[in-house]
Amino acid sequence: MAQENTTGQNLATSGTGTAVTSGSNIQLGTIAAIDTTGLTDQQIQMLKVKQAEGMIDLQRRGLGVQTDVAALEAGLGVLAANTKAVADAGNSVTITNTQTNEFGRTEIIMGNTATAGKGKLSKSQTGQRDFTLLYVGIGAIVLVVLALIFAR
Repeated sequence: MAQENTTGQNLATSGTGTAVTSGSNIQLGTIAAIDTTGLTDQQIQMLKVKQAEGMIDLQRRGLGVQTDVAALEAGLGVLAANTKAVADAGNSVTITNTQTNEFGRTEIIMGNTATAGKGKLSKSQTGQRDFTLLYVGIGAIVLVVLALIFAR
């Protein structure tokens, strides 16, 4: 949104602040202002476009974070309700969930079992690969090869 105030300055407003542009200054949000004295009209216009693009990107990222927070909150609510329902029915329950978003990785474990009480996820639950079967296979192959070598 852009509007002109009584001092002749062009105001661009957003939810994160107001960017003031005047003849020789471009204010970048609430952080700093750039003195445009000595720049051509084309260079000033390019700076204004960059500043507007930055404000749009900031607003877009803010909306993305709000969406991630809402999704996490809803997911946690469902997991907690299901865990409570199963536990209230007298059953043992452990529910785990991991997700990665802009905040980083969130690992959730809840329930009424010893596993849930420890609060530690297994390697597979944290997304790490389990190479145990591969190691056993390699060990078996090595044993067969050694048996063939020593059998001669």
